[in-house]
Amino acid sequence: MGIIESIKKGFGVATKSRQLMLLLFGFGFICNLVNVLLRNNVVLLTNQVQTLGVGAFIAIIVLYSLFILLTIIFMEAGILAYVRDVVKDGQSSLARFKEAGFKFYLRVLAINFIVGLSIMVLFILAELIMKVLAGAPNILILVVAMIFVVAVIVAVVFLSLTPYAAVADDLGVFDAFKTSIAVAKASFWKLFFTGLLLILVPFILRFIVESVIGHLSAILTGTPAQIVTGFMSSLLNAFFGIVGSGTFMTFYLANQGSSGSAGDSPPGTP
Repeated sequence: MGIIESIKKGFGVATKSRQLMLLLFGFGFICNLVNVLLRNNVVLLTNQVQTLGVGAFIAIIVLYSLFILLTIIFMEAGILAYVRDVVKDGQSSLARFKEAGFKFYLRVLAINFIVGLSIMVLFILAELIMKVLAGAPNILILVVAMIFVVAVIVAVVFLSLTPYAAVADDLGVFDAFKTSIAVAKASFWKLFFTGLLLILVPFILRFIVESVIGHLSAILTGTPAQIVTGFMSSLLNAFFGIVGSGTFMTFYLANQGSSGSAGDSPPGTP
């Protein structure tokens, strides 16, 4: 399946996933409302800090952030199973979302942790190299920076299908990593340009919608404007989140059988 076909399928999955989109929209909008209330009540927050103490207040913020993060992991696992069913069978349900959220939770959590840790190690390594190269010719620093950027992009592409492999084929964490790398190696450029388009298309559509919101903000001010912005942002995030998941799930399911070939590998890949 080609790049455009995968993305079209992703949009099709989003239009068939109204229940899921409503759930994601609701979650995102509630989080936006909480953020708006917190931003607009600085005096209240200051009083709470004085009442509870700085340590207790920071602990509450950390616990709230941790709760949101862990909830997002649960939702990611559920979303992947939901879109898998829609891609394969044309439909799914929130019951499947809930079931998969629990079933794949630890695997998706571990995958996100390992991917995040890997990217963090690359950035730390780059920072150390830049310190060593301090005072070196600018051209050398530029070349090293470009090599680092390429390394990060290749790593992201190779690891991007890991959660899809874990959920679609019910694989363990390390088997999912190996499968993701194999599929990406066989279809590197397809996967790269699919991801690139999934960044550009939502960006353009968001720009158009946010321009409209900007005109509305000229009419509405203060909290109402922030609520309208949060509403539209939550709606766009829900829709394009499903589009992205549907596209990559479609890509994975269509290309997993070709992971043994290396005809579409990046330059220098054996």
